[in-house]
Amino acid sequence: MKFASIGVLLLAFATPAHAQEKGGMEQLNELVLIRENIEMLEKLGSRDVLLQSESKIAEQLSRAGKVLGAEGPITCERLFEVTGGSSPPPTAWQKITGFFTFVNIVMVIAAIMLTIAVVWLFSAYFVSLILAVPRNAWEVIAYAICLFMIWMGWKAKPGMQLLWVLPGCFGLIGALQLNYHNWWELKDVDGGNLGTPRAKTVERFNHFASLVLAIAWGAVAYAFESQFLGFMAAGAFVSFLGFACGMIPGLVWIGFEGDSDAVVVRATLAAFGMSALYTVLYATGQAPAFLNTFGIGMSSWGYFVFYLGMLIMSSKYWSWESDTSTDGGYTVNWRKYLAMQILTVCAGVAALYVGSVYGIGLLKGIGGTFFGLFLMEKWYDIRWVGVGWAWSLLGLSAMLYLFVIFAQQNPEYFLFVAE
Repeated sequence: MKFASIGVLLLAFATPAHAQEKGGMEQLNELVLIRENIEMLEKLGSRDVLLQSESKIAEQLSRAGKVLGAEGPITCERLFEVTGGSSPPPTAWQKITGFFTFVNIVMVIAAIMLTIAVVWLFSAYFVSLILAVPRNAWEVIAYAICLFMIWMGWKAKPGMQLLWVLPGCFGLIGALQLNYHNWWELKDVDGGNLGTPRAKTVERFNHFASLVLAIAWGAVAYAFESQFLGFMAAGAFVSFLGFACGMIPGLVWIGFEGDSDAVVVRATLAAFGMSALYTVLYATGQAPAFLNTFGIGMSSWGYFVFYLGMLIMSSKYWSWESDTSTDGGYTVNWRKYLAMQILTVCAGVAALYVGSVYGIGLLKGIGGTFFGLFLMEKWYDIRWVGVGWAWSLLGLSAMLYLFVIFAQQNPEYFLFVAE
């Protein structure tokens, strides 16, 4: 199931410990965000990109004073002192990679194992009870258990809340599986190939389940001010729009669900809207409270899904049209193809420019990475035949060598490149 694959994808992530603590650590997160805004405003002012940057910086310092409980605005030196001194605050990409810690990974795996073990043991030792209770009732019980776990997290001490909340959130996936069997499953259909009634039903249910998870995880993320749950909610939302991913032994795949081009367009446009909202709020220094919880998810999922969609739509195969007069039965709509190249190049340039000017490292990294993939894609838009494939491999190897050299010299423009 697609929504289950989201859970698998997100298992590697967990909120940094400080993000779950109430009071002082929430205050620190807000101060760090204010510091990022001030550093961005100073950079824009020095480049004459933004006028009256001093007044906007003063507004940010007043806001920092309110956070600290001061009677008026604090100084930049004081703000830098309480947010780590000369060490710059972590970037969005550093925050994402910061999710990968041994303790966090163990905690998430433990939550998943606990959920599976409880369900497994209950089904093994209470078969007669399971059969005696209607499946509809079990669905209600499953939702009640999930809510109870989340409520226990609310009562737990700071730092211990996710130990309760995560099993409750992941348990919603199992509860929705019961919902599928109770209300969606078709009994008299064929094997489920794409386009068959069963496949269409599963696709509709996947959208429904992803929307439910996005709303539920989003509400819990907002209540607990958890960046990890906010990341999960954003992932479920783009899944609702059509983005899909999965893994089988030896293969990891990402893309868009369904056989309709409209799904790709819809998800790409929605991801653009989500990432544009984050970028505008960040670039203008307007940081509402929800941005601290959902900002990482909005930016990472929004940027990634948008540029993935642009990469797919810029392919020559996206512009294929049926033409029975040709040998292959298809021809390229060159006007559509050229338009997509212009849009994709403009999107890539915009990512590099905006990411550099406004200090959004994640946007700059994704823009550079997808620009490299775009160039490789254009190489294979060329029709290679026969020994031409050997020449294509030779050219690709040269491109990869040049890519590695450039990425090592300019790591800030690429993801997954160590500085």
